[in-house]
Formats: sequence, C-alpha cells, structure tokens
Amino acid sequence: MIMKTYLYSRVSTSDQTLEQQERTAYEWLNNNGLKVDEVISDEGVSGGVSYAQRNLGLVLIPKLQAGDLLIVSEISRLGRSMYDLSKLINTELKQRKIRLVIVSMGIDLRCDKMTAIDELILNNFSFAAQLEKQLIQERTISALKVKKQQGVKFGRANETYKVNEEVQERGHLKSGRTRNAKTINNNEFQSFCRILKRTFPVLQERCDSLQANDDLFMLSWNGLKDDVMKQITSVNLLSIVESMKDAQKNNSELFAKYVLESSDDNLLRIIRAKIGNVFNTINTYIKNNQKWTKK
Repeated sequence: MIMKTYLYSRVSTSDQTLEQQERTAYEWLNNNGLKVDEVISDEGVSGGVSYAQRNLGLVLIPKLQAGDLLIVSEISRLGRSMYDLSKLINTELKQRKIRLVIVSMGIDLRCDKMTAIDELILNNFSFAAQLEKQLIQERTISALKVKKQQGVKFGRANETYKVNEEVQERGHLKSGRTRNAKTINNNEFQSFCRILKRTFPVLQERCDSLQANDDLFMLSWNGLKDDVMKQITSVNLLSIVESMKDAQKNNSELFAKYVLESSDDNLLRIIRAKIGNVFNTINTYIKNNQKWTKK
C-alpha cells in the first residue's frame, strides 16, 4: 500500500525546465490512477553534486516512510555518479522500503525487493548517466583547447593537474550556494513570493513589507511551509494563476515559461508544487548560510 507519493525534479542550467520533467511524471501518475502529495526539486544544481547536499537528501529523503513512492522522469535527475546513485538506492531507498519509479526507463520497483536483474539494469543506466557527464566535460575541455589555439586568453590555468576530490566537492557546494542565492534574488522568485503573501494571511503576519531583494524578507517565512500547504485550495491556486497573469502584463518576462490557463489541471498541480519549492529554496538558503559561516 502506497502511503505518499513524492515527485523529484532537477535542472542544472537555465535552458532546462522543471515543468517538462514534472509533466512527464504527472502523465505516468495519471495513467496509473495516482496523485502527487509533494514535489521537491533542485534548480541550477549539477547532478555531480551528491544527493546528500541537494534538496533530494536535505528535504525529501528525511520525509520518506516505508511504502512511499518516489518518482523521477529519468535516472540522471537523481544523480550522475554511479557511486552516489548506488549509495542513494542501497543506503537510503532500500532501507526505507521505498517504491521507485523512473519514467523514461519504464522502471517501477520496490527497492527492498530488487532482483539481480533490477540491480543490473540500474547499474547500466547509472553508468550511462555518469558517462554522459564525462562526455560533456570532455567536450567542454576540447572546446576550451580550440579557443586557446585560436588565441583566446583565459585566467591562470594548469593543463596537467590532479583532481582533489575534497576541493572539487567544496567547489560544488559553493557553486550550489551561489545558484541558490541567485534564485532567491531572482525577479520572478520575488514576484511569486509577493503573490503568495497576498494569498495567505499566515505569511502576512510574519512580514510587514515586501521591499528590495537585498532585505530577503521571505526568510521570515521559515517554518511556515506546512501551515501554507495545509491552507491551499483550488480557489487559492486559481487566484495565484490570475495574479501571475497580472504580473506578466506588467513584465512579459515574468512566468514566461508557464502557459497560464486556469482550466489546466496540470498547471494547478505545478503551481501547488512551485509553492512547496519556494519554501524548500528558502530553507536551503538558510542552511547554506549557516554552513557557509562554518567553512
């Protein structure tokens, strides 16, 4: 018996969108008569960053209970390291007796009851995800060499170096913090926060103003995610969509990736998920700042 269903999505560049991944997962769930209880995502985070340092490990995994379902559009969303993926599945999902669905692979399995064939298939796809990451890195290095041959000058470089894994991991973490901070201060993120504040009284009680980006007013919302998620109704969601439309009229760049049709059930599910992601992003920002002071 499935207790709760969690959808996880991740994008590493601004060219990718969470919505496409989530729609793919929603289609599978709709076809199987299931609904999402919560969507948790990471934006602007490389699959090379360990799951433990992303919202996947920081927010989602601690919520999982025996019998819960975790769905992703493809295995590379979970990560691009065979070691990290193996640790995630065997240490986290298997121990918690989680049902894992990977839509693109057609995989639907109970992690605590995996057969040898299941593990072989997962290993093969994990290898493919890691190989793709390495090929991307090689193409990047090759492109840099070509530019160098063309006379393009870069900063200090050492063409023969040994990767220090600890330094590399710290670099990933610093990069992740930077991307998270950019998201917090993004105009669209700020606009959506303003819309949420007008929609939910509990948020109005925690901050009096919505001023410039640098005051990070939304940090006063820490710990209010559950209160807000419990309050959400279809009326709230429709109101939020209308507010997004109004914001778009004043600035066409805001929410441009959304088709803002109030009658679209998938859109309303995505908006509900986006609300949860806003609070996850704020929570990650706070944790990053706390870690930053210790590093």
